[in-house]
Amino acid sequence: GYARKILQIADEAEQAIAQLKGLITGEIIIGASTIPGEYILPNLLARFKEKYPGIEINLAIGDTKEIIRKVLDHEVEIGFVGQKERGEKLEFRGFSTEKLVLVSPISPPWLPHDRITVEELKKIPFIIRESGSGTRSSIESKLHEFDVKEAELNIVMRVGSTAAVKKAVESGAGVSIISERAIENEIKLGLLRKVPIEGLELEREFFIVQRRGRSLSPATKALLAFLEEKGINR
Repeated sequence: GYARKILQIADEAEQAIAQLKGLITGEIIIGASTIPGEYILPNLLARFKEKYPGIEINLAIGDTKEIIRKVLDHEVEIGFVGQKERGEKLEFRGFSTEKLVLVSPISPPWLPHDRITVEELKKIPFIIRESGSGTRSSIESKLHEFDVKEAELNIVMRVGSTAAVKKAVESGAGVSIISERAIENEIKLGLLRKVPIEGLELEREFFIVQRRGRSLSPATKALLAFLEEKGINR
């Protein structure tokens, strides 16, 4: 832990000197859960890199709990996650919002209608993310508002990634609730279809998390300023 802090301070000193010379250089080490890491950040980081070509970006992707652990252990400076976690050592700020949708195979025999009710949702085969996933926590929280518990769902499969969820649904194993951004290509290609749930709108928020009291490098501060400029970070 002390060695990591020493290296962090040395890197910050180098970046501060470069900043005094009118340059923004250095290395950004950030973490992100699946949806922001694979569907939101790549385009933003590419545009940031165009503005600051001297900054090297390292992005680690994991589930929300894993990224928060990396923030606490000083393995990444900041994280982009789908769920807040209580703790005096953590600071969270809003980053972005995302719509969640129910997706199904194109023409499953157990889902003949174009839309379903919450009660019907309990009966059809359901695929869910693993424990620790921000998407899963958001779904559980929203369904709880409608007095639907996880135990009432007909869960046929638990998988460890968004990509695995999409493949399982596409193969006909069941339906799932997933980020709308994550299934844009599959919808266009006719591999999956969105199914509205009557009376239920699903949305989740993403957050930037950092360790409380940690001094951020000039390069990371430049990234946060860039996101705020683009209306993403707030």
